[in-house]
Formats: sequence, C-alpha cells, structure tokens
Amino acid sequence: MRPVLKIFFVVIVFLFLFQSDTPNLYAQTADGRRIAGKNRYETAAAISKEGWQRSYYAVVVSGQDFADALCSGPLANKFRAPVLLTEKKQLPEESLAELKRLGTKHVMIVGGPEAIELTLEEKLKQEGIEYFERIYGPNRFETSLKIAQKMNAESEAVLVSGQDPWDALSFSPVAAYRGIPILLTDRDHLPENVKPYLEQKHIVKTYVIGGSGAIAPGIEKELPGPVRIGGMDRYETNRLILTGFSEGFNFQKIYAVTAGNSLKCSFSDGLSICSLAAKGWLL
Repeated sequence: MRPVLKIFFVVIVFLFLFQSDTPNLYAQTADGRRIAGKNRYETAAAISKEGWQRSYYAVVVSGQDFADALCSGPLANKFRAPVLLTEKKQLPEESLAELKRLGTKHVMIVGGPEAIELTLEEKLKQEGIEYFERIYGPNRFETSLKIAQKMNAESEAVLVSGQDPWDALSFSPVAAYRGIPILLTDRDHLPENVKPYLEQKHIVKTYVIGGSGAIAPGIEKELPGPVRIGGMDRYETNRLILTGFSEGFNFQKIYAVTAGNSLKCSFSDGLSICSLAAKGWLL
C-alpha cells in the first residue's frame, strides 16, 4: 500500500510533484485547471506560457540534479524571467521551442559543465540567442554564492541545506518576491565563503530554514541576526514559512506540493514554478 502523501501549502498554484518515473508531470491551479506536460521539460515550458508572453531573459537549469538549481528562483524573479529545464548533454526541444516563443535574447545557465555541458552554449548560438552567461562555482555552495552576488542583497539572506531540496523549495517563492539570496550549507559546517559574503553585504538578518536535522544549531552562532524557521519535518517547516510570511498573501491563489520521502521524488516542477509564484504573490 502506498504511503499517504502529506501536503505542502504555499501560494498561487496547485502543484503536484510525482515520482521521477511518473510519465506525466503537472501543476494544477486552485480552480482545478492544470498546467501539464508529458515530462518535466514540457511542464516547465507550460508554466512559462502561463506567466510570460515575451521575455528578454530566461534562466536555464538542470532538470536532472537539484543542487545548482535550488537558488535560481530569486535570480529568475530579479530579471522577471521564467525558469526552463535542460538535460546535461542537450537542450530539450520543449525548452528550445519556448525560448523561441518568448523571443529570449539573454540566457543565464545555472551550473557548470559537469551539470550542463558546453555543447548547450553552441546550440543556443545556433538558434540565435545573442547573449548567454554561466553562473557556477566549483561546488553547489559556491554556485549559490555566485548567484547571490548577482542579487544585490540589501539586508537579508536565507540559509538552507545543500543536501535536500524541500526546505529551499518551500522558501524560494518568498525569497524570490523579496529579492533575498538563497545560500546553501552543510548541516554541521558553514562553507568558508558564506560568512565573508554576509559581512561584505552588511546582512543583518539571516533566515535559517529547516530544523536541527537539516542545519545544526551551532551554525547560527556564525550568522548575523539568525532567525530559524523549522519544524519537526518538511511539512511543518513549510507551514511555518507560510504563516510567518502571510501578510499580504492572496489566499485565493494557493498551490500545494506533494513531497515524497526521498530525492527519488521529482523536484523539477517546484523549481519551474517559483518565479511564476513570485510574480503574483501579493494582492
């Protein structure tokens, strides 16, 4: 018997994340209208169609590995751009067709050559993309810092686990709307370049997302103005995020994410929906 799936409540669209081998991935609006595709790449393109008629910018992330892509939501929202997915070796036809429909001229690729091969850049050139850039570091933690450097953070930052996507996905629409960079950390050790970044940017408040099982309490001592938002599990953490940042929310537009018990569960729709969610966050 399959375990009962608990429900995340976030804001804007009713979104379901299924097991990665499920043939049809889809998002569903609160009124029952689905945003669907036959795979994660087509679903991401459908989400883009829902929110954008044209877009000079687009953010392209791996549809096969969550690590580099976790922090891309706030970056996409800064440039009012959709998030599209790619395979490691080639850009799926669904994503390419959407870039053409949008009239995109500037693509930001999040992730290094190990995640997304350099041949993708050649393909973009051939298809008439005028400008593209890669944002990445030697590991996921440094990639999150590279993205943060493009965010122009003023006073706040977010720290999430770099080992599990769910807490980051829960907070990502909030971070996107508020323009807060998302930084990744190990459970027990703060990456060496995070603290200098926080000092350089004069950060005065750092949201720590997740319980002590995700990020150890000792890390808070190294952060400016730490505020932990974490429950007993990912579902309670999600609820605390929603209630803690509920002011101004339009609760007539809600989406829920069913989250599985392992990373075998697909994270890709959650990455794709973030920028769309942030566009309509407030009344």
